Amino acid sequence: MNALKIRLVVASAVFGLASPSLGAPDIADVAPAQCIALLRVGGLTQLKEALEHEQLLSDKDLDAINAYILESLDILPAATEAVMDGFRGGLAPLDVVSQLSLSVAVWLDEGPTGKPEIAWAGWLDLQTKEEALLGMWESAWEGARAHEQVDTVMVGDATADRITLGDEDEVVPLRPSHLLHAKEDSLACFATSVDAMERVLDVVAGTSVEGPLSDEEAYAGLTGLLEQERDVLAMVFVEPLFDAIEARETMGVASMVRASFDEAIGPIRGIGLAAGAGGDGLLASWSAAIWMPEGYGGLMRLLRKDSEVAPLPGWIGQDVWSIIRFNVSFGHIPDWIRSVVASNPMLMGVGQMLNQFEPTLRAILDPLGERLLTVSSIQRPLTPESLRSLTVIACEHPTNLSDAIAANAPETGMEPREFQGHQIWTMEGGGLPLPLPMDDGPMSLAVAGGALLVGDDAAVEGALRGIGTRSATPARWLARVLDWLPGEPVAAWGGTDLQSQFGAAVEVQRMNMARWESQVKEADPELWEEIREELESSSDGERLERMAEISQHLGPAAWAAVATSEGFRIRGVLMADEEE
Repeated sequence: MNALKIRLVVASAVFGLASPSLGAPDIADVAPAQCIALLRVGGLTQLKEALEHEQLLSDKDLDAINAYILESLDILPAATEAVMDGFRGGLAPLDVVSQLSLSVAVWLDEGPTGKPEIAWAGWLDLQTKEEALLGMWESAWEGARAHEQVDTVMVGDATADRITLGDEDEVVPLRPSHLLHAKEDSLACFATSVDAMERVLDVVAGTSVEGPLSDEEAYAGLTGLLEQERDVLAMVFVEPLFDAIEARETMGVASMVRASFDEAIGPIRGIGLAAGAGGDGLLASWSAAIWMPEGYGGLMRLLRKDSEVAPLPGWIGQDVWSIIRFNVSFGHIPDWIRSVVASNPMLMGVGQMLNQFEPTLRAILDPLGERLLTVSSIQRPLTPESLRSLTVIACEHPTNLSDAIAANAPETGMEPREFQGHQIWTMEGGGLPLPLPMDDGPMSLAVAGGALLVGDDAAVEGALRGIGTRSATPARWLARVLDWLPGEPVAAWGGTDLQSQFGAAVEVQRMNMARWESQVKEADPELWEEIREELESSSDGERLERMAEISQHLGPAAWAAVATSEGFRIRGVLMADEEE
């Protein structure tokens, strides 16, 4: 694809960072039943204004975004001057883009040669308060029509511009051969085939098309699990996606993966995401859906149990910056592994290994309960070892678990030791010179307080010290997350203190990188000289600094998942920073 085509695609994508006007049709009425994915984006002016109000977009950020948009709008030599002059006349690129809307659908269709091609179609709504934008778009396409790769074609009674995307003799699996453009009022319609464009123009004109996605159970199922009236909506449909993958590859690998998908992951038929600007102390909110109309299976079945949000352990202090809680049916993991192995002949060897390992696996998993909690914390003053992580799994039969660990831990190189009346099993770190938290620190596990504790050594010791402690007052960010959580049982929930994650955690990562560089320089000076320039040129120090700066204006993020009869319903928010 040459520069012309790349710039055209990028320009469409950049314009797409926004949302449909009230009178725009629904892309789900255009997409056929075999739709792979669809996207609707809109109403981002409110989100842009919220980001500016919370100082999350600096003048430098705005300048960079506007410059990128202008560069992307340079789609054709003949169109450049008209578009650029319009923006230089007072139209701020990001202000315009945030008012636009994009709707697009993707599906697998039969191409002109009879072979399957990816078809996509939709429109860009150019209706904004800057009326000059419509004229700029029309001027751009007047220049495009003079290009040798652009001709016109009839779509019903309408005329559409057609861009050739590749040489006719060039065979690229699933890549569309053409892109069609037609303007209807404020809608810049596009499609990759005459048939797809005909569906678009019919729906825009108010005419129904055959077999639309909007009539399908999959679309209704996903929209039923998602929050409605969101600024961004994206959906992926699993069966049509597998059809497209299988049409692209010839080795049969996709077919084998498809056969194991339901057993390994679950009978997922659709995945959806909706997001938009928040309100009432929220910067943004989002919802997600995993649609499983045939019931739960695979990994999803292991995660489906809902339970009340239980009180947190008393040893969780003010230094915590992230918490994730899942319900997991640990006792069913061996059965799940066996079902995956049985679904794929290529995994026969894994099944033979499982026969030998399963007794040990069951001895460790059967005593466990179903509640898993992962806690991340930052110890101050900051050092390269400040990041700590601990996973806590409820244990219904602690004695049985302790016996199973004692029988098998020595074979893995773990050494026992006593700590305040508890036995800790520890494995020393691998000593690899990598810039990662806990890269050289020992990993430990212990059974105490009715739970299995697994994490870096310092975190396990800290939890053991706090066993029996009454619940302390949670950190302010965590209290906000707990207050936001729904009053119903949930399958999982989580929260993150973004100020710590992008502030202190970034600083610790920088310390670890500096330590790693020092180790390499000392161990192999010649290697250091060879890679130093490349490391310096690829350093993302400026980006990390900007992340740390932005984090000071962010509140916590939170999410919760509920297992319904149709699949998982997930909700999440990004909170604004509290006023001091």
